[in-house]
Formats: sequence, C-alpha cells, structure tokens
Amino acid sequence: MFTVFVFLAVRLLGVTSSTVPLNSDVYTDPRCQGNIKNLWLDIMVVVDKSQLMTNAQLWQVRNTISQVFGAVSTFGPTKYPADPRSTCVGLVTYDGNATVNAQYDTSKSFNDFYNVIQGSLVSVDSTNSSYLSRGTGTSLDPVPTANRLKNNGVIVITVACTSDKNAISKIQSLASPGYSFVDEMNTSQLVKQLTNALLSANCFCPQESVQYKDDYFNETSTKYGICVTGYTATGGSYGYPHAMEWCDYEIKNSYLVSEFSQNKHEFVKNYMLDKFKYMKPTAYYIGLHYVDNQWFNPNGYSNWAPGYPQSNSTGQVIASQAWTNGSLNYVWAPPQVFDFLLVCQVQSSSTEYYTTYSEQESPF
Repeated sequence: MFTVFVFLAVRLLGVTSSTVPLNSDVYTDPRCQGNIKNLWLDIMVVVDKSQLMTNAQLWQVRNTISQVFGAVSTFGPTKYPADPRSTCVGLVTYDGNATVNAQYDTSKSFNDFYNVIQGSLVSVDSTNSSYLSRGTGTSLDPVPTANRLKNNGVIVITVACTSDKNAISKIQSLASPGYSFVDEMNTSQLVKQLTNALLSANCFCPQESVQYKDDYFNETSTKYGICVTGYTATGGSYGYPHAMEWCDYEIKNSYLVSEFSQNKHEFVKNYMLDKFKYMKPTAYYIGLHYVDNQWFNPNGYSNWAPGYPQSNSTGQVIASQAWTNGSLNYVWAPPQVFDFLLVCQVQSSSTEYYTTYSEQESPF
C-alpha cells in the first residue's frame, strides 16, 4: 500500500534554434534557462485522497500546488493567434476510483484553479482503498500506464507522501528518470524541487533529437539547452557545404554540431554509435572549420590524426573519424564516403526560448 500525488507534465511543442557564428565568444554549451513565471506546459495533477493520506499531507499538497502554480504569470488556455506560452493545469483525485475535478481547459486563471484545489483538497475520503495501491499485476496496474505516457513524450513527476522505502520504490518506478521526490513535510523544499522539475520538463528537443547531457548513458545527468540529431545523407561530391545546408533544411537554424569539450565529443560519439548501429559509424561531419588559415576550435580542444590538421580545397572540412591504427579514440579527419553521416545541433526550447517545429520566434 502506498500514497502519492503525481504531476504529469506534457511537452507541448518542438524546437528550432539560432546558429553560433564563427566569431562567437560563446564557446560553452548553455544549461537550460528557466523562469517559472514563463512556464508553458499542459500539466495534470493527480492526488491520492484515500485514508492512506492524512489531512496534514493533503493540506501540504494543496499548499505546495498553490505556491508552485501561483508563480506562473500566464495561466489558462489561450486562443490562436494569441501567444501560446501559457500553462494549463488540470486536477484528478482518487481513492478506489478517480474523479476529474478539472480538465486542462477548465481554469482560465490561477484564481480559477486555486478555487478548484481549495474545494477539492479539503480532507481525505472515508475509504482506505487507493487505486494505485491495489492494481499491481492487474488491469489497474499503474506501471504500464505510466510507461505508455513516458514512451509518448510525457514527463511523469511523482511525490511519495510516505517514509516506507518499499512504497517509495514503487512510486519512483512510475516517474521519469530524475523526476521522483519524497514529501518530507517541508513546503519550501518541495516547492523548489517541483519548480525545478517543471523547468527541466519545459526544456526539451524535437522528437527525433536527443538532449545533450553530461553522460549519454545516464538519464539523470545534467542536461543542457542543446539538441543533437544525426543524419545520413548522399552526395559525396558536395561534402562539407552540403552537410551544413542539410542541417538547416531539416530543422530551421540548426547547424553542424559544435564540440567544445571531450565530454561533448564522447556524447556525440556514443549517440551516433547508438543511432546508426547497423552502420557502425566511423566518420561523420561536425562543425569544425578552417577559417583564415586557422582551425576554428574553441577551448583548444583537439585530438588530431597523424598528419593533421590541414586544410583542403574547400577550406572547411571536418568530421570525426576513427584512425586506421586501431585506436579506439576518435580523431579529427575528413570522411571518405559517398553516403555520409553528419550531426546537427539546435537550441532546445525552454521557458526563456519559445520555438515550434515550423517557425522561429525570438526569445523573451
């Protein structure tokens, strides 16, 4: 038996980006920017009202929800062509059954939503039967439902209102990686945790992209405001210029990926090996340039193959390629294939940078 209230944060839109110019002084990858007042997500709050919760815990939930969403400046649905950067929040409560207290579009303002939670989260129900606690291994099992949501791009945030380690583990299994918390009856701490979680959920990439993070294999590692996408293209005679054009064609204002560090290099390498397993890629274009008789290589990062660096007829080459001496390390060298691979990057969407798949708009 366990108790929980859950935030289901739905990603709304995709992203595009501005390029990093050759003379840019910005040679580091940015963290996701975030300001809760500019949040723009569809969110469903799900709260256990059975007697597995106490009234004190329910009031804690109510106060936390009020403080988190009371900080959002644009609340409720907007209509096209109005600015779509707003947050819509619904509320579902449950014991043995679920009750929809408010759909996403019910509350036109925070005051409307505040009235919903004040009227719905007054006291626990008269039953100790909880939908989530009795469904394991049956059609009511919440885990498959949570997995389907996550597989469809939904971020699931959970807060366990219990100190039972077994119950906490079950609740954590519902959450997206890095999005599970435990309510220690510390309102300010929980408000901060959920605020940061929502800001993280609002920093996302196009469906076919991956978000750059410190560790490719660790979903909970630090994420950055960069989206990376690998492509396979044809037309070897076009070479590097063709690769640059390909990025902007696929996602407006994207560009060949910048590798400012060994960590970024390793992330891109692992991503390409993962995405193109069938090809076992050894070479792909990245955004390393030869300009004005010098290599544009910020932060001094280089891992050159023997005989490199060197310019070529285009003055702008470069891909990352495994050297032929059998080394497992990737080094800089031009690819020699007709069907070539390339890696593009674009700025992620965030509360401070609104974008869609089809249009590019200015930041706040």
